[in-house]
Amino acid sequence: MKRRDFLKYSSIMLPASAALGMINPFGKNTFAAVKDAGPFSLSVITNQPSKTIHTIEQAIKYSDYGQSKLDFSEYRLQGRHIGDIAYVRGQELVDYHKETDEFSHLLRESAGSLSLPETLDDPVLLRFSSRRNSTQAGGINIFRGETLVKQLPLDKDIDSYHIDGMKGHVNISIKNRSVKVVSASCKHKTCMNMSAITKPGENLVCVPNQVNVVIAGKSSLGVDSITF
Repeated sequence: MKRRDFLKYSSIMLPASAALGMINPFGKNTFAAVKDAGPFSLSVITNQPSKTIHTIEQAIKYSDYGQSKLDFSEYRLQGRHIGDIAYVRGQELVDYHKETDEFSHLLRESAGSLSLPETLDDPVLLRFSSRRNSTQAGGINIFRGETLVKQLPLDKDIDSYHIDGMKGHVNISIKNRSVKVVSASCKHKTCMNMSAITKPGENLVCVPNQVNVVIAGKSSLGVDSITF
């Protein structure tokens, strides 16, 4: 099965496999509770895309997100990048290394099996996000850590807007209702290689600076740009 078809198939199979009580590869009982865990997204920089897709699909399956239908995309990155997993829950960038919730625990196990984090040359960026009904894009929310620090209109062009992060800065531009990172102080600058975001729920995330830029709207929160 082609990787691009994998998550389309999984969006049908995840609820079914959970209902049938299939064996959990993480060594824990399948969660009995079935609930809407809310929107989430994962971005993974890896040099093992096939193994990563399987591993992350298993983590999602045996978490509270197991009932979610998923969107999936894949991009090749150029140059040297730090391979790791970025987890966004709602609009919050979550440090899965430290959090004690079940899904963060599963992500730690997944990262260990994938030998992440590590420095990679010309890796692949995989994005997984829960699917939500689309809505019209509104404004832009800018978070530093868990704090909303600024809201900007999407319909006003700005050549460069400076955002102070935890360790440095990120500059974004707004043009024709799209947002893009134009400069950043982080070492690998992966976000600057990614395409602009235009849809509600799409994110630009800089992990070292703890900056999360979100187009407001009730939609799946796919991370569309990620810097490790």
